[in-house]
Amino acid sequence: MKCIRDSVAIVIMGVMLGWLPMALPAWASKELKVVNFTVTNPSEIQREAMVRVSLPIPKGSVTAGPSRAVVVQGQSLPAQVRVITKYPDFTPRRIMLTFPYSFKPHQTIKCTYDPAAQSPPPAPSGLRHLRNGVLSFATRLYRVVIKGDKIQLVGKHGEFLALINGYGPELENAGPASVNVIEAGPYFAWVRWRQEGTNYTREVDIQVDALGGIQLTQHILRRLRDDDWTPDFGFTVTAPQAMPVRLPQEPVYFLSFDADEAFAQHPELVASLKLADGTQLSVANPLALRQNRGTLEASTEGGRITLRASRIQPVEEENNNLLLQEGAWRAVRMAIRPDAPEKLAACLDAPLEAKVDWRAFDAVYHTGPPLQVKHPVLKRLTEAFVEAMVRASRNGDDWGTMRGLDRYNHCQYIWEDYYRTGDQRLRKVALDWSENYNNFSVYWGPEKKYYGGGRYPNDPHKQPWPGTFAPRYNNAVSFCTKGYQSFWLAYEETGDPRFKYAAEQQAKWSSTNVSSMGQMRNVGMVTDYVKLYEYTGNPFYIENAERLWKDFQRGQGPNLVFTQSGAPPTGNDLYIFDDEYGYKYPFYKSYIVQYATNSLPYLLKHRPEDKRLRDTIIACNDWMAKVQTPGGGWSYPGPTTGGLGWNLEYCHGLMLGYEIAPKKAYLDAVQRELRAIAMLFDMYGAIPGGIQAWESVAGISSDQLRKMYYYGSDRDRMKDFTDGRVTFGVNVDHPPYFQVVLRDYLRHRDEASLFTRDKILDLILQLPTTLGTASQSGDPLIRIEMAHSVIPEGTRVVFKVVKSWKLRNAHLRCRWEFSDGQVLSGQTVERIFPASGRHKVTVIANDGQADRVRTLSFATRLGPGDLGLKRWPQGIRIQAEEFVAQGGGGETEVRVRTDKLGADGGCFSHWNDMGRWVEWNVTVPRSGDYYLLVKYARPEDGERTVSLDGKHVATIRLPSSGGYGSSTEDDWAVELLRDEQGKPQPVHIAAGTHVLRLTNVDGKGCNLDYVELLPAGG
Repeated sequence: MKCIRDSVAIVIMGVMLGWLPMALPAWASKELKVVNFTVTNPSEIQREAMVRVSLPIPKGSVTAGPSRAVVVQGQSLPAQVRVITKYPDFTPRRIMLTFPYSFKPHQTIKCTYDPAAQSPPPAPSGLRHLRNGVLSFATRLYRVVIKGDKIQLVGKHGEFLALINGYGPELENAGPASVNVIEAGPYFAWVRWRQEGTNYTREVDIQVDALGGIQLTQHILRRLRDDDWTPDFGFTVTAPQAMPVRLPQEPVYFLSFDADEAFAQHPELVASLKLADGTQLSVANPLALRQNRGTLEASTEGGRITLRASRIQPVEEENNNLLLQEGAWRAVRMAIRPDAPEKLAACLDAPLEAKVDWRAFDAVYHTGPPLQVKHPVLKRLTEAFVEAMVRASRNGDDWGTMRGLDRYNHCQYIWEDYYRTGDQRLRKVALDWSENYNNFSVYWGPEKKYYGGGRYPNDPHKQPWPGTFAPRYNNAVSFCTKGYQSFWLAYEETGDPRFKYAAEQQAKWSSTNVSSMGQMRNVGMVTDYVKLYEYTGNPFYIENAERLWKDFQRGQGPNLVFTQSGAPPTGNDLYIFDDEYGYKYPFYKSYIVQYATNSLPYLLKHRPEDKRLRDTIIACNDWMAKVQTPGGGWSYPGPTTGGLGWNLEYCHGLMLGYEIAPKKAYLDAVQRELRAIAMLFDMYGAIPGGIQAWESVAGISSDQLRKMYYYGSDRDRMKDFTDGRVTFGVNVDHPPYFQVVLRDYLRHRDEASLFTRDKILDLILQLPTTLGTASQSGDPLIRIEMAHSVIPEGTRVVFKVVKSWKLRNAHLRCRWEFSDGQVLSGQTVERIFPASGRHKVTVIANDGQADRVRTLSFATRLGPGDLGLKRWPQGIRIQAEEFVAQGGGGETEVRVRTDKLGADGGCFSHWNDMGRWVEWNVTVPRSGDYYLLVKYARPEDGERTVSLDGKHVATIRLPSSGGYGSSTEDDWAVELLRDEQGKPQPVHIAAGTHVLRLTNVDGKGCNLDYVELLPAGG
């Protein structure tokens, strides 16, 4: 009765307050009784497979145990059903449905599940409990006998066929092992073995299906303090009297493979043998390609075959080992299939794809319908945002991370777009991100006060780090502990209790360690608690949402807006240069205020009588709309700081606010944002990120900027739209919100409204783009990737055609046409550009059906051709890492690196602090004029001053090279010291030994490879 009263009260109060419409939205799902879904075999191989799909069950559709039958292609089939989660009334909410089916190549089957339908008597579970904790699961070919973390394959006549053994680090002070049966039925069994020591915890998952398929996953957790290299761990398969079918002749090391390649492309990645009874068994190390590290090796001796799959592999330098941090997990997997290796490769490369009717998800999560657009630009833009998220999901040692600050709170919107669209790419991104965040960004280590908290990522004190892994801090930070309600969604999708535990543990940690007061952005965690309350009905969660809201109120000002710390604002009228200046003078910050606009509406749905809550949402949205720039987007950190970024995350808050108070200003703000993004995308074929401030374009230093402005009103905002530059690229904060923002906006205005022009937009469309930014247009099913490197002849650029997932099985024949008339062929080509300039290349890629055309416009940077030379002359090279002294501002010292791709030997990083200088001794053999050339890497424009023997020479400006570079990305660029007109400026240097000093005068980071003195005479 209480639930009914609450629901009625919410509806009545919502109508009275204006945030709930009188009529339900047109998309509101009618009362569903069945769930429709499809399953597709995307591969070209016919295969019998075990279908496993997690289904949302509309509330009220079943009152007893759910049906164990599914209708497939009009035929009723028995199925295994596991209830994953339940509604508060204990009826099923999400179930895992499992049944076998024989698929034709590229076949899609239509399925219907009626939870209340009559079902056949339950089939006996394939999992049997034997004596001494031994488990046995019968497949159609052999029995799988599970003894702890060891598995035996036993033939139909009782003969021993193979031993599968999990191995890992020896546990110190090992406790008793535990065995948990997660799922068991006639078609599928899932057993988890776990044992803890004081140094490591080992956890082995054993998943077996009735067709004989086996998937083994081992996780190890470092419980020791501090960080170290990952110990060897993995699985072995030992088969006596077996015959080889396909075995690797030498150990396979996955570091040598491209993480985007397929198992089918490399036969050596899947081993195969015949067991003693003639059964063919194929084995792979399936995660190793994406993790870009691991081994698969075989040995034959004594009449037996042994296969070994490991997470690690030998490396030449210690620093290239696999890092395992305190309180973090690492994982390895082995896949086994009783079939030909081509069949296993097809399963790994193209797993089954299930798509559930969005109405079923809407009935459970109230996520509404998918975005539907007609305009071709909006269609391409939607696809571009999805592809951006796919590309952001990293492969390698940090596989699954979405880069940046790993703000896991964005994952909710990826899940919800998956529910609406069924797009398998979104499901994969959300699951990989959830796995990554659980393994690396949540602290599970020995320091109990941090246990379960979220770590701050990208710890600069742990550089250099190996491979592609970005170390996190070994502690927990309140404002990094957010987004954990997405762990619950990952649990409901997979049935894996690790995700459920992570959601519960992070919520528990937050209940005692997280407050809104003092760190006002933590009000964003209201979303996590409200969502977990909606998913589970547990009052603990809604109580903590209200606790954060009450904490938050203590830091609000009289106008209900707030500063980052909750302190009274003293900097609102000042020009805010950077965050540090803002900490000294608190001010209203768009990035912080949006945490309230994006979270508090979820609480209002459950507390509609709270007038202050409603007024706060409106006040914050009023302020957000007011401080948006005339060209859309917001400035960072202050509302009047130079430049802008188009932030769809902020627009989402405005659309939530519009449902509460339908103000035209909110829609106008969202329109400005979407319109600028859409029209720039239409022009350049790339997603725009923002506008670079005109002062930065002009090369005005930070010190000069401080002298120019005191109040925010001192700055002419309009000059950004006449003298700024458009930047391209997106970070993880941006793409997850595009579809929901555009969908909600189009409920109120039409698509044509996003292609209207005004004075400001006309100015933006005429702005130059950031130097070096490449823009693309053409067929959205292909894209061009470009990588550059600095060589003596100029800039070497490698161009590569990358296929969309829709063309993943197509073979492309490619022809490249350059603006200077040169023509090349192949999927990957390269050119050398001797000088700076703008260029264009068009690729015509034929997939056997049609020509697909895409054009790339790009810029090359400084080269010897700019000085009339064919190659850089041999000069006096001063290696960055050979500095003799450093000092000046800040406490962070520069750090020598050997892991940067494209560096000439070593280099250094962490040149971040303003005033930090670095000195070298340089011997000049003869007096003369020399050009000063610097090879550097940095993501934004900046500058360094140059002095010789204590005398100031000049300031060298260093345009953005694209990034800091890594072991896999070459972001190096070269630049010369120039005069005020931009011409190379030679410096006269006498013969002898001198002291060269470069000083950081912009307070921004820069990596340095070398400085070179080039004779001005060539």
